[in-house]
Amino acid sequence: MVNVFKNKDTITKYILIGVRAIVFGLAITIVLSLLFGCKYLKVVSDSMTPKYAIGDVVVVNTKVKYEDLQIGDVITYKSGLTNVTHRIVDINSRGEVITQGDANNSPDFSGSGISKDKLVGKVMFGIPKLGSLLETIAKPTNYMILVIALILILFITIM
Repeated sequence: MVNVFKNKDTITKYILIGVRAIVFGLAITIVLSLLFGCKYLKVVSDSMTPKYAIGDVVVVNTKVKYEDLQIGDVITYKSGLTNVTHRIVDINSRGEVITQGDANNSPDFSGSGISKDKLVGKVMFGIPKLGSLLETIAKPTNYMILVIALILILFITIM
């Protein structure tokens, strides 16, 4: 068994790769947000399973035009203080979209649709389990463990 920690250059190399990956990921996130008006939202219910499960993150394009929405598109809209992500199943005579969760038996509102002012955006794609991972890391105990581990790795690298 080879101990990669004996060679300081090796561990430094792996730390730099990790830092670069994090910086690259953040840069991509910022670019997507600026260019496309993206929002990253965590899925908190199972109404869109199997497409999106609890703990997934959906990337929502907030610059989509309401008039460009079509049946089959997955959108996020405001319902009170919460965001709801469901699929468009119909467009009513007033041009309002009717939505329904993939796992639900009926549309969200009987007779009325989602108006333009309630639209948050159109879902571009989802990232499985990312929301759960970020939520786990954000817990104070886990965050402290992560910080201590990073400090130890840096300390070992410097020695």
